[in-house]
Amino acid sequence: VVNNCRASLDVVTFRGVPREDLAGPSGWASKWQLIAGSVAEWGKRSHSPPGGETPARGGGSAGQPPVQKVGCVGYCLGGRLAYMAAARTDISASVGYYGVMIDQMLNESHAIANPLMLHIPTADHFVGPEAQAAIHAGLDGHPKVTLHDYEGLDHGFATEMGDRRDDAGARLADSRTAAFFAAHLG
Repeated sequence: VVNNCRASLDVVTFRGVPREDLAGPSGWASKWQLIAGSVAEWGKRSHSPPGGETPARGGGSAGQPPVQKVGCVGYCLGGRLAYMAAARTDISASVGYYGVMIDQMLNESHAIANPLMLHIPTADHFVGPEAQAAIHAGLDGHPKVTLHDYEGLDHGFATEMGDRRDDAGARLADSRTAAFFAAHLG
């Protein structure tokens, strides 16, 4: 199970972008502030999509055999990323918690070929009732998509700490996520 935003971003954001557009003198990388490592190091990774391979079917790591199935979990913008991974990659299964702006990407739902689960808090102050209604209208009938509503809960209900955390809701969502991955990833 991949629970790593960096790996997910590699797949979704950079897939198919020519290397020179990322690392060239006027490329996006020239505008980034790197905290550690370098774009050159990143580009040398054997599982780097700009190198042409998909991490979900990469060659394994640290002497381990290649993986057969990969899952993605995302929260907030990562929830949108989980939706994007389901629609734009061959990821085995994706889960999004309170994903933002998914309602604006429903035109991509036809491309979802593997299981996607979305956790939707009904009192989400970032994803309002209209957006939630659009998500349900666009995805309720999709055979690969499972939607769970959490009545009265707000954005961030499954966060590890803070005022928005709801223990019962977080436990329920996390147990659903674990069961979903057990069923679809093995």
